[in-house]
Amino acid sequence: VRLLQNKPRIRFHNAIIMSVNLGVLNTLLRHKKFDLVSPIHWQSHGHDGQYIVAVDNLQLKLMNYVRRPSRAINLQPVDGDGNYLFGVHLQHDELLSKLWKYLAIALIYRDDCCIDSFRVINVQLAPSVMAQLGKALKSKHLKSLVLHNNNFGSHGVSFAADTLKENDSLNCISFNFNQFDDLESVIQFADALSKHPFLESLSVRYCSFGDDLMTLSTMIFACNNVKFLDLRNTDIGSQGGGGATIVSQFLASNPSMETLNLSNNDFNDRDADIIAQGLSTSKNTNLKLLYMSNNPILEVGKRALLKAIFDTTSLNAAIESNHTCELIFDRMHTVHDMVMLINNFTTQDTNRKRKIVFAIHDAVVGSCDFHSLENVPTGLAPDILGLVQFGPLKYMSSKLMFNYSLTLTYDILRRWLCGFLGG
Repeated sequence: VRLLQNKPRIRFHNAIIMSVNLGVLNTLLRHKKFDLVSPIHWQSHGHDGQYIVAVDNLQLKLMNYVRRPSRAINLQPVDGDGNYLFGVHLQHDELLSKLWKYLAIALIYRDDCCIDSFRVINVQLAPSVMAQLGKALKSKHLKSLVLHNNNFGSHGVSFAADTLKENDSLNCISFNFNQFDDLESVIQFADALSKHPFLESLSVRYCSFGDDLMTLSTMIFACNNVKFLDLRNTDIGSQGGGGATIVSQFLASNPSMETLNLSNNDFNDRDADIIAQGLSTSKNTNLKLLYMSNNPILEVGKRALLKAIFDTTSLNAAIESNHTCELIFDRMHTVHDMVMLINNFTTQDTNRKRKIVFAIHDAVVGSCDFHSLENVPTGLAPDILGLVQFGPLKYMSSKLMFNYSLTLTYDILRRWLCGFLGG
């Protein structure tokens, strides 16, 4: 009975002891002395002076984070002036393991250390290091995780999956220059990704998905709630159109995604046609930007994509086109100027009205395409005339405004409506 009565007091005493212990630990960490690994060690492994400077600065940065954990942890090769060294990749060394271990301890036991961002770029992360960091990043209210060129393989993908599960606040992940070629770890990551409530941005530039299309498919279809996906330079184009088919099927499922970057992926005309099939208005109404720059897509493929967002075969086809997605091609391409005028307004209604104006007027020749009006009821004449009259101000570019409205209004009255009236 006495023990039960004293139980709250026991918990209180334990809390005091824990607080005292954490205070002592934090004091020890702040005053912990570290020695830099001797330059002779790095020279014996064949590294040059620039590498030695970079790895020394990495050690100093780790020491600082151990003593005073920051809300923004940024670890990457820098020179003596703090400038980023693009061509240096720091390899893992067991002599650095103690520093990584102390960093993990500092992050775990510092109650005041909520981390906004964790960035490790061009530094190899060994499985043992990631195991320690995985425990340290649990429930730290992490918002951004950036891991670039870390040479971690499947262990890194599993690490990212665990970090996703333990941080509901995470909204941005960047995995550039890493590998996603292990299906088992990708499935683990995809499961965590599909269930995460707030992740908005995922970048996997220059990542390898291997030869198994199942890996790519698993990754992409887990991005149903992701708003921005960067797949540049991932070599998912060509090779029979398998990658394009996966992308098209994903777009046709109408995910919440608003921006998809497929630049630099060797997509050809056939791939472009496949992707265009997933963009029809009956299939996708959410995507706002599709980047297709620097792909070997010629006029045929680009016009197939253009047709998905503006089908000019008839007025009905134009109305039923995709009115949300804006295509971004290479600026030097002849189709580019035309594409940039389509779907670049905020609302679907505005884009739809603009296409109606385009559909009944050949902007280049300066005359009407009255064939597109053959099946339009005359009762819609006031609406058509209204669109034409105000089209230059709302829906047209400055190049198409000169003498447009008056001429087109006159042509419609004379050649379309008067024809129905027998004039």
